[in-house]
Amino acid sequence: QSANTATRQSSWNAAVANYGKLLQLEQASRAELYLGSSIEIYLRRGIAFLGARQYQRAALDFQAARVAARTHGENLPEPQLLLAMALYLAGEPFIGNEFLDEAVQLSPDKELAQLWVGVAYSSISRALALHGQWENAAQAAREAARLRPILYDCASALGLYKKYLASNP
Repeated sequence: QSANTATRQSSWNAAVANYGKLLQLEQASRAELYLGSSIEIYLRRGIAFLGARQYQRAALDFQAARVAARTHGENLPEPQLLLAMALYLAGEPFIGNEFLDEAVQLSPDKELAQLWVGVAYSSISRALALHGQWENAAQAAREAARLRPILYDCASALGLYKKYLASNP
């Protein structure tokens, strides 16, 4: 089973193992399989770690993708945004916020960066709610609504989270 097939089938542990093999192959050959492949592999394995609920390991892979992108002279938003999500899910929302703030600061297009960060907060909010982390979900929804209130249904999500928190202290 290939890493991509495992990912499509939500076989997260198999995906993690297969992406790990690809990284080992690159490390053994001391070269990327193709230009930027290490970035892609770290991102994909990080996503598989998220699926497997191994958030700290996901964060490490997203950080590795971030470093690899910068080694190539790129400032890609995806590793930064996914790193923030992994940190939020790992129970480190303040550190996650720092990476999201940095994503806006480093971007030459602040408006576009705010859009990406607003989307990230919205996704983070939903993921946290699915994991029962209601207070952090509410905080992420507030941030999403603050950044891009017109584009997202964050206000209604925030209302639901507040109701849940009020009824389940």
